Amino acid sequence: MKKMRRFFWIGCVCTTAFTACLDNDETEFEKRQKEEEKILTDFFTENNIEPTKDQYGVYYEELNESSGTEVKEDEIVLVYYKMYTLAGDVIDSVVAGTDEPVRFVHSPFSSYNMIPKGIDLGVAHMSIGDTYRFYIPSYYAFGSYSRTNLIPSRAILKVELTVADIQTEAEILEIEKDSIEAYLAAHNIEDYKKYSSGLYYKRTKEGSGNNPSTGQTVKVHYVGKYLDGTEFDKTDPDEPLEIPNFGNGNLIKGFEDGLAEMKEGEEGILIIPSQLAYGAGVQIVPETIREDYLEENELRDIPPLKPLIFELKVVDI
Repeated sequence: MKKMRRFFWIGCVCTTAFTACLDNDETEFEKRQKEEEKILTDFFTENNIEPTKDQYGVYYEELNESSGTEVKEDEIVLVYYKMYTLAGDVIDSVVAGTDEPVRFVHSPFSSYNMIPKGIDLGVAHMSIGDTYRFYIPSYYAFGSYSRTNLIPSRAILKVELTVADIQTEAEILEIEKDSIEAYLAAHNIEDYKKYSSGLYYKRTKEGSGNNPSTGQTVKVHYVGKYLDGTEFDKTDPDEPLEIPNFGNGNLIKGFEDGLAEMKEGEEGILIIPSQLAYGAGVQIVPETIREDYLEENELRDIPPLKPLIFELKVVDI
């Protein structure tokens, strides 16, 4: 339980595919950069390819350009893709007409959010409707991670990427509002309070006394779920979670804001939109490697753009 019960604390939630795959020895990293650069340039020469190289070292070809809206930093990008090894072996695909597009927050300088990182770097060149082919060095891909018969260690990727759409944070908040209110209706949850931030709270049992103040220690029991009912976290029935120095910003904002509205002994349901939870989370493609990749790299499983539900009881303030 100890590992799980840190789920909603803010902090360094993971090392990144971008940094974790880099060797501590900078000289070794530079050596690998040169090796992979040679592999790529030889590949281009042999196949009569003349790609563009960007400032990060990612090569790309423009397969189809549109007059759509350009991708901007911190927007939510929806993409379809076909992913191969440089040798042409298929790794995975998410295609229009068959699959739902993959969503991620375009934030190329954040510590984590999209793995392979090269995809996040690449969409900076694109607009809605564009299709590009990217050649992504291993240090912007999966690094030394490998998956039997799918992804070799130090794999250089070839990815054909189409930007299907762009969504703003305001649009995501509206989409999540509709999903949350559909959940409330489906579960016959009424008389809830909706805050301007997008947080929802339903009191199920009255408490007494004062609300927690900054600096106090608060003990709580909780069960954490997603809107589909999947449980991701909970406290031990015999051991509430102790939160020292309440109000210092160490909790995700929605949890802290909701808890601030509760009294000792009070019970309730918090529903937290992703912007007040983990926002971008960690998006990994292909989805089939998610669990294995997270475990091998000791990363926490924080899905992107997911509202959270906490069934919460304040035990002691």
